[in-house]
Order: sequence, then C-alpha cells, then structure tokens
Amino acid sequence: MPAPVRPLLLSDSDKQQLQQWASAYGTPQQVALRCRIVLAAAEGQSDNSIAQQLESTRPTVRLWRARFAQKGLPGLWEVAPGRGRKASYGPEKIQQVIDTTLRSKPKGQSQWSCRSLAHQLGGQQIDGEQHLAEPSAQAASGEDL
Repeated sequence: MPAPVRPLLLSDSDKQQLQQWASAYGTPQQVALRCRIVLAAAEGQSDNSIAQQLESTRPTVRLWRARFAQKGLPGLWEVAPGRGRKASYGPEKIQQVIDTTLRSKPKGQSQWSCRSLAHQLGGQQIDGEQHLAEPSAQAASGEDL
C-alpha cells in the first residue's frame, strides 16, 4: 500500500486564484486541469483518486503537484522546453519577411498577401500573421507593444 500523500498547502489567495482560473471561460483547458489537480491535492486527495476523478493519469497528477510545490502559481502556465509547435522558419527568413513587408509594396497593391509575399520570396506560403505579430516585427514597424 503506497504511503499517504501530504496535502499541498495553499494560501487563501492562491486557492481563490486557482478556483478562478479553473472556472474561467478563457483559461486554456490544460491550465484549468492543472488548477483542478492542485485544488484536489490541497484537499488531501490521493494521486490515484485525483487522476480517476479528473480522467487523467497518476504521473500527470504527480507532475503538477510537484511543479506547483516547486514554482507556485506561475508554474501552472509554463510550457516545458521542447513542447509545442516547432518553428517553420529560421530567424533569417523571419527577418526577411519582416523587412520585405515593412520596406516594400507589391506591384498594383497597397499591401502584401501571404501568397504574394511567398511568391516574392520564392518559398512556400508564409504564415505572415504569425511572424508579423511577434514583438520583433512590431518593434521594427514602430508599433507600441
């Protein structure tokens, strides 16, 4: 029989914040799940019980219990290195896209489309909105961040 797990200690403000994030419409579901895990752990529930109740796995529960104990509330929003979508283009290509869009216009048009920009740069279609929304592009164009 595994040793009982000690409940996580939460301040009232942390508990209130976790409840707010867990129930907020705009909270990403992965963060809401992490909040529910921490709240259940603070109530003294076992890892197995939490995993079953939240339809998750015991390793996931253990991971977020430990991450919260180590990093607190901000740790629940972190994405581990190596996770998520990998960059399609290197920094040079991104800078080329930014420079082209800020310093030139296509013939007969007032602005670049993703297709016309890709044709001009000789590559596949470029996800221009993604790169032009980056802080480096906003700073280069003089927009306020």
